[in-house]
Amino acid sequence: MKSKIIPTVLLSLLPAAVSAPLLFGQGTHRTEVREIDPRLELVSFNLQSVIAQGEMVSGSFFFKATQPLEENLKVFFHLVRPGEDRTVLNADFHPRYRPRLWEVNQVAEAGPFDLAIPPSLDPGEYDIRAGLLEIVREEDVVRYVREPYLNEDIENFIVGRLTVVETEFEVAVGPEEVDLIAFDDQAEIIFWETRGARVEFMGYEDEEEATVSAVRVTILPGEDEFPGVSLDNFFRLRPELADWSTYDTLRFNLFLPPGARTRQVRLLVEDRAGRRYQTTFRLTPGRTERFDLSTVDLSGSINVAAISRLRLWTTDPASPFNFYVSGLRLISRGQPTGEPAVTFVRMEAPEQVSRGVPFRVRFFFSLNQPVFQRHKIFTHVYRVNDMAGRINSTAPLSPPIRNWPLDREMEVDSGPLMISRDAPPGTYVVRAGLYTVADTPSRGYVQVDEWLAYDGEQEVFSITQASEGRIDYIKQPYTNPEIEGWEVGTITVE
Repeated sequence: MKSKIIPTVLLSLLPAAVSAPLLFGQGTHRTEVREIDPRLELVSFNLQSVIAQGEMVSGSFFFKATQPLEENLKVFFHLVRPGEDRTVLNADFHPRYRPRLWEVNQVAEAGPFDLAIPPSLDPGEYDIRAGLLEIVREEDVVRYVREPYLNEDIENFIVGRLTVVETEFEVAVGPEEVDLIAFDDQAEIIFWETRGARVEFMGYEDEEEATVSAVRVTILPGEDEFPGVSLDNFFRLRPELADWSTYDTLRFNLFLPPGARTRQVRLLVEDRAGRRYQTTFRLTPGRTERFDLSTVDLSGSINVAAISRLRLWTTDPASPFNFYVSGLRLISRGQPTGEPAVTFVRMEAPEQVSRGVPFRVRFFFSLNQPVFQRHKIFTHVYRVNDMAGRINSTAPLSPPIRNWPLDREMEVDSGPLMISRDAPPGTYVVRAGLYTVADTPSRGYVQVDEWLAYDGEQEVFSITQASEGRIDYIKQPYTNPEIEGWEVGTITVE
């Protein structure tokens, strides 16, 4: 994979009413206009006038300053319903070239920027409210100070109008989860094959005194070298359930009766080509334990689209060994919302790093919804002013992001980094985040992924990103509205 950075800006696509409490806690904020003679003229802007829900397009603003702009200004881009003040889409961004670098009385481009219309935004007409502003953070208030326009025809910073049209999605039917063996019928015993063991259909009473329908497996001593039970003919009789590629998890329960001496049950999953995945479960007697086996983990060893056997066994016991199996089920965790899912929590790095000496940075993230594609972490380190000593590094995620629990901190290592000996000392910016590789079939737009949801009906969402050529990877946006350009911290290089 080539290490190419996508020339885009991170857009905050959260409504103002949502993003403000996340960023400013219990503080207050207010919007005001700078009390000076206007020094900024809007020359023009380039943006589609009609955009479909879920679509991403590119645009640019062109300004002319009649005086130097020394403040740290960014572009505010808001959509509001005609005649209303409430912002329904906030996509503020920093221009590629900061306004303090703009030549006086010369036309400067603030852009290009990528604008994504959320699938949840209602169709209809919206006023575009845009311009330059400075964010002033004080102890008890955050002030959004807007630059007044020289343009006499622009009122209340409304520069144009945008029409959002409804997008129709394909609909199909499919299950959200499926039982391999439901254990609700004694006839299901026919699916199980035994080696040095016997299988009985019966229930047991768990630790909460609830009756559980299950199969009791009794492994007999000295009957076979690898005694146990397996589902072989099941996948020949039910070939449609041999494809696990559209599911995320194999879920099942194991139970050891109180007083059991052997506490290990082994699992083997095999594909049609004979490749195998094996693992061992350590159990506590008298307690039902649920196990979730990720198909991502399985796919590293076998072809999950062509399962041929599922086997449970233990080594030859000294006396008959009983365990119960219940609830073999394939789970699909559901449809992401299309909103940003990754929250940056914090960064841990050395206080100082020496040039020519390897170091690592540790990042902490959390997810608020499932992410299914294979992701890695990118880490870019460089000096702000001259881009000296630049490092571009990528590293895999362990465990895979598909296996991350929701709303829990996950630690990710950058891998080894090193500032070259001939780089200058100083403060270096760290940009980091999660990304997935994307294929660009043609110029214009790149399809990032298709999300499949099962809830009585299947919805297919194609997520796209604007492209002027081949894109090597797509970065996950953050839910943190205060993080711009994936800048998550700084390090000191001595």
